[in-house]
Amino acid sequence: KIPAKGERVTIVGDSLSLLPGGWQDILAKKYCWMLNNISRVGQTSTAALSRFKLIADPGDIVFIFLGANDSYGGVNKAFTLDNIRQIQKIAKERGARTVIIPGYLSSKVVNSAQGRRYDDLKESMYLLPGIVVPILRAIDPSEVPDGVHLSAKGQAKLANLIQAWSLR
Repeated sequence: KIPAKGERVTIVGDSLSLLPGGWQDILAKKYCWMLNNISRVGQTSTAALSRFKLIADPGDIVFIFLGANDSYGGVNKAFTLDNIRQIQKIAKERGARTVIIPGYLSSKVVNSAQGRRYDDLKESMYLLPGIVVPILRAIDPSEVPDGVHLSAKGQAKLANLIQAWSLR
């Protein structure tokens, strides 16, 4: 676990990290973070890597929550993992620690090839170096009303999981 109180934090993700009051805001409030959220709706790991390269000082902790748009868009899993590794490498070179967030178990919510591909990517994230938060398996389909984005209740569950596994 990494100390988190009062840290400068960068969030690298897609729409799953943009909900006002979402997991990132819940944790930022609890730990008094100075938050830099460079997540974008529809952002792929390639776009996230390009955006992250432009940040001279990512702060103390970088949370990486990527892969949905890659998986649903048919991007090769190895390519996505390599982009995440590159973000980790740059963060480390710039003095930040990283935490990978795989998210929730998609196959509990949607029964599709894309959802299974995304779950496969999430399982492969455990091969990445550093802290990787477990996949949120205790998810109910009602907590993912559109099949992709977590409700406020789901966001709170994810925040609790991230906190329990990576922060002190």
